[in-house]
Amino acid sequence: MTRIVGGRAEALRAAMAGAVICPQDPGYDEARAVWNADIDRRPSLIARCGSAADVAVAVGCAQAEGLEVAVRGGGHSMSGQSVVDGGLVVDLGGLRRVAVDAPARRARVGGGACWRTSMRRPRRTVWPCRAEWSRTPGSVG
Repeated sequence: MTRIVGGRAEALRAAMAGAVICPQDPGYDEARAVWNADIDRRPSLIARCGSAADVAVAVGCAQAEGLEVAVRGGGHSMSGQSVVDGGLVVDLGGLRRVAVDAPARRARVGGGACWRTSMRRPRRTVWPCRAEWSRTPGSVG
């Protein structure tokens, strides 16, 4: 399903601050790869979002085009749910910010933050932080 890769991809590129990657672009195979190498899916577009506004634009594009959407946080989905054949991958890797409000005992974690990043900030504030044994999976899923 590559029907939107031409003009719609260019429109998406113009509307987003983050990169938009198509199958013919250099780096496409690396951008679509996930941790589980048994998963070999080929999305029509990969939107590397750098802000919530980028996410909204990418999801709006997918809705307008009737594309299935996969959201990639850290790319560690064992079942491959973070990549989709023929659809649009919303890659949250650019959203890694972790903001800690120590007095409120609250943290806001970006959708692309991995456990390594997420645990680093709370430790500085003497918070206990329970997580996966591995620090590379995404914090959000």
